[in-house]
Amino acid sequence: MRVAQLSSLVMVLLFTTSLGGCVRYLSDTEGQNQHQDLSVDLQALMDDQIADSKSDQRSELVDLPMDLEPDFDGISDAPAFVDVVDASVDATSADTASLDAPLVQETRWLGGANVRGVFNSISSPGARYYSATFGTDELWLYGGIGLDASGSQVTLADLWRYNIGGGWVHLSGPLTGALQGNWGERGVEAASNTPGSRGSALFASDHDGALWLYGGSGIDALGVSGQLADLWRYSPQSGQWTWVAGRNTVGLAPSFGVQGMPDNSSLPGQRADGALWVDGDGHVWIFAGTEPGYFNWRNDLWSYDPVGDLWTWHGGYIDTPSYGTQGVEAASNWPGRRFDFGYTQASDGSVWIFGGEGNAEVGEWALGGLWRFRKSSGQWTFISGSKTVGSEGVYLSLGSPDPTGVPCGRISARLAADPAGVLWLFGGFGRISGGDHSLNDLWRYEPLTGLWSWMAGSNGGDQPGVYDFPGGWPGARDGHGLMMVEGQLLLFGGSGLDSDNTWGKLNDLWVIAR
Repeated sequence: MRVAQLSSLVMVLLFTTSLGGCVRYLSDTEGQNQHQDLSVDLQALMDDQIADSKSDQRSELVDLPMDLEPDFDGISDAPAFVDVVDASVDATSADTASLDAPLVQETRWLGGANVRGVFNSISSPGARYYSATFGTDELWLYGGIGLDASGSQVTLADLWRYNIGGGWVHLSGPLTGALQGNWGERGVEAASNTPGSRGSALFASDHDGALWLYGGSGIDALGVSGQLADLWRYSPQSGQWTWVAGRNTVGLAPSFGVQGMPDNSSLPGQRADGALWVDGDGHVWIFAGTEPGYFNWRNDLWSYDPVGDLWTWHGGYIDTPSYGTQGVEAASNWPGRRFDFGYTQASDGSVWIFGGEGNAEVGEWALGGLWRFRKSSGQWTFISGSKTVGSEGVYLSLGSPDPTGVPCGRISARLAADPAGVLWLFGGFGRISGGDHSLNDLWRYEPLTGLWSWMAGSNGGDQPGVYDFPGGWPGARDGHGLMMVEGQLLLFGGSGLDSDNTWGKLNDLWVIAR
């Protein structure tokens, strides 16, 4: 169940992974030092959003100051790319965001605000978290939960593209209000088609540049809110969506068929906060995620063949993980159930996952293991980390690979692979120094040596963003996007701490040198 965060003064309701499931309460006054589990029925939230979009009335779902404007302290006209001076600090301090110039030489705040709560605009996406993000030669962003152009908190349906050096472009979807999807005819591309409002959708690109989106929490063809089980394709060339597979109604349970065999009766079913990638043959893969309700985490693996229009269930949907021998690939290996985890596809086609909320050999909560899946063998390998939940991180010297250094178990971290196959992990929520903290640490994993390196960020947690020209470092956050774009590591938004050390939804964009 998702960790909740409370404030004794002001609590802001934020939508998370599943309707009828759990939400996180994020304080705008006290930070993230008090945690407990809560359950809330979110059906009314999405119903209100549908009503708001139809009546064009201002939402009152949240009590946020509506006069917030980006405050760049006189540097709003600063260039997008600036040189960073030596801003190294004592890496042993647990209370200071670590910026070590020799390791992170060109970290730049590219745009967005240094304060929470910025509205959508025609020139840039507003503050949001749990949007669908993906990067290749450009950054792509769809939906999420955030603030529309009127300042209302809604589940969004806007599609954006970011090009380094060219900025943001709004491609489709409303800037104000929630949007019910329009599925059209299955398999037929049309200008009127749209996936509609949704958060925590699964999202990736294929080798031809087309975008693929699956599920998430949103509004179905009947106007009912819930978790979706539909597969979409977006063509950047035509600017149009196609409903490819799945159902256009919420609440679809998975249908497994025969393991390893394509089957016209097999369907992955509803899910949010899982992984999606596309292999070199154009097959779409889906792993894990969550269904509505408590502890309904999944670890099933699927592939979809667009030519045959068939799904194949490859395994999973089991309760107990099987780690096998660390570093040894085996058919019996299988990761535990999980959602809201970091994942990425490397240039060799291998897929890597880290953390999330789920079950390990011991316990159920924040996971700390790194896994690899290879299509060529169809097998998983437990690579590194802990087999228990809530594992502590080991922070050694900045930038120094060490066999004992390892990131803590964490929820909502994000993972990306660079062109050399090196993995980069940022942020999330986990346990360090005996406490539960929101994180802004950056880690590097080198598959050739099997070693982690702590590269930058705080080893104490709960750090505000430092929005300096030059220099700076993003604050602690979760629900963000981390993408490799043209060989550069980009970080966008999420829910976290701004420059005022205030928690809220963000729309800041960073490039982090490798």
